[in-house]
Amino acid sequence: MGHSHILRHYSVLVALVGGVATSVPRAATADVCAYVASVTADQIAVLDVTQRRVAGAIPASGAARSGVTLDGAGHAYVLQDGEAGGAAVATLIDTATHTVTARVALPSCAYGRVQIDTARGRLFVADACDDSVDVLTATGEPIQQLPGCATVNDLIAVPDAATLFVAAPRCDGLRRIDLASLETRVAPLPAEGSIASTA
Repeated sequence: MGHSHILRHYSVLVALVGGVATSVPRAATADVCAYVASVTADQIAVLDVTQRRVAGAIPASGAARSGVTLDGAGHAYVLQDGEAGGAAVATLIDTATHTVTARVALPSCAYGRVQIDTARGRLFVADACDDSVDVLTATGEPIQQLPGCATVNDLIAVPDAATLFVAAPRCDGLRRIDLASLETRVAPLPAEGSIASTA
């Protein structure tokens, strides 16, 4: 059975390269693997990027919501549909053993853009209902909702600068969230400019 057939019903979420999350696998090393959530089956495939093979599957109920983040301490948060009414959950995976250690309930409108501030134990989740960014504890308890101005395309965390950048194409500028204070500032863009993604 070819790889294209195996992965046809999956949605690629993350590649792990020495503990760094990236949407596109870098040069293959022994430390590279990818988590791939199914859109039709209740499982998350583990891909060995080096060997180009499916290394196994993790049972986890819920279709993929195309979001994932790493906490820097050996865990991945994979967004999926929940079991009750389709509400979102983050499936917490131990990246050493490839096992599910917890399921964190998220706001129902969470749709895939997620980051974690490991130092402060906070999750940041884009909300599709009102374009806001929900701030939660690592266990899913709400802390604060940060207002938005357009659909969020990406959340990029820069831990060394204690900053989370929010890419939303129809906003008037690049939003940056202070991870310590949760204060939001907007850097203006040139005329007719927009932010689709950041890197």
